[in-house]
Amino acid sequence: AAILIWGVPCSTVCRGQSVPPGPMFWLRADSGVHLENGYVAGWSDQSGNHNDASQSDSNERPTLLTMGLNALPTVHFNGGAYLNAPSFFPCNHDYSVSGVIRLSDTTVVNNILSGNAHAIWFSGSCYLRILHSIFPLVAVASEPLHPQGSCFTIIYNAALSMVRIYTDGRLSDSLWIPANPDSTVYVGAFLGGYNMHGDISELLVYNRQLTPLEEAATDVYLEAKYGLAQRPPFPPPDTTFSDIPVH
Repeated sequence: AAILIWGVPCSTVCRGQSVPPGPMFWLRADSGVHLENGYVAGWSDQSGNHNDASQSDSNERPTLLTMGLNALPTVHFNGGAYLNAPSFFPCNHDYSVSGVIRLSDTTVVNNILSGNAHAIWFSGSCYLRILHSIFPLVAVASEPLHPQGSCFTIIYNAALSMVRIYTDGRLSDSLWIPANPDSTVYVGAFLGGYNMHGDISELLVYNRQLTPLEEAATDVYLEAKYGLAQRPPFPPPDTTFSDIPVH
């Protein structure tokens, strides 16, 4: 029998192993990384939209590790480094964000792709969080990040104010969160601080919701490219009774 992903044969999802069309932002550590004196001064957007990330302060630049996940390059953030990008993040609008990351310290705050009033980050744990302006109205994933690296996808529905969070190809949660009012973008920081401790191998941003097939295809592409660990499926529910039901 054919293996199905969202009701579609796996062979259809896996064919080509590429990302969905039309990203507005696409960073890949294996392409477009510009070094100065051994540090990352710029990271070129591969989407064609020229939303390039950069850091003019030589003391706040990340480094490039040539042997990251699956022996591919990755950009390493040491807790004091980050990159600035143009203000493109969708405001009061649908969006999708996918990425491959690995945290080196899960006891501290780790921002992945954030701004001045929105954040994709970890708060001293392995559980991804989404912020749109208002604390404590935060969406928190129920599936943890894999310690050796994970892929994630966030899909926001502005009309319903709902965000879906996928961790390593599994739907972690679908939660209410208010609209995002902020277009500012920092890679590896929030408000220019609260920096990341870890690695970013790839990031993608869309100004629309990915379809279920596109989300599944993105997971397949990222997991295959970076050799990410496959999580076992959820166990079937236990339908046995330990006690006789009381009517």
